[in-house]
Amino acid sequence: MLRRRVRPREELLQQLLLHSVDPSLFCVRCPYPHAAHAQIVLETEVTNESALRLYEALGFVRDKRLPKYYLNGNDAYRLKCWVR
Repeated sequence: MLRRRVRPREELLQQLLLHSVDPSLFCVRCPYPHAAHAQIVLETEVTNESALRLYEALGFVRDKRLPKYYLNGNDAYRLKCWVR
């Protein structure tokens, strides 16, 4: 199996995320959107593939595409992660 090389900036972002939120809380796959779980919600540009890979590896799911979200006219994805 080939291992993908992690970029230093991507590794730094991952470390910041893991230190800002207790990893034992991360992330519950909540099958019921109205269940009593807290959520972490964030947005990232649809073209930012490395950020999308990182967030999805941490358990975030794409919730919605937000057209023309950024000032440059690009769309964003809203990502959600349910925590215990």
